[in-house]
Amino acid sequence: MYSGMIVETATTDDLFAAPSHPYTIGLLRASPRIDGEQENALVPIDGVPPNQLLPLQGCPFAPRCRWRRPICWREVPTSAAWTSETGTMHVAACHNRPTPAEAAAGMPLEPSFAAALPPDGLSSPDIVLFERREVT
Repeated sequence: MYSGMIVETATTDDLFAAPSHPYTIGLLRASPRIDGEQENALVPIDGVPPNQLLPLQGCPFAPRCRWRRPICWREVPTSAAWTSETGTMHVAACHNRPTPAEAAAGMPLEPSFAAALPPDGLSSPDIVLFERREVT
């Protein structure tokens, strides 16, 4: 859940093996592994959660999302369901679901992709603009 919205539903194994929502990816990258196999340093999720006292417009995760598109600022995403590789149901609510390779990298991998800026008239001190970084 993010900001009161269910953003991803899957079995525990599927969720950890193939996260499909940018928030889930962020949570997993920001959490230490209990099996001791931490390959990279922990990466915090950029920005801050939305102010729950203000009305939401669009996807509540848009200001913090590396995969956001213009539609993310305007419309709350609906859930899409599919059968995972293990044969179980996986559901995510995202306008621009990351690919498995992007989930592993923690960022969009399309060279020409840039996270959509907020539309005119919408500004927030919580919006973080991202720079492309090489993954090591």
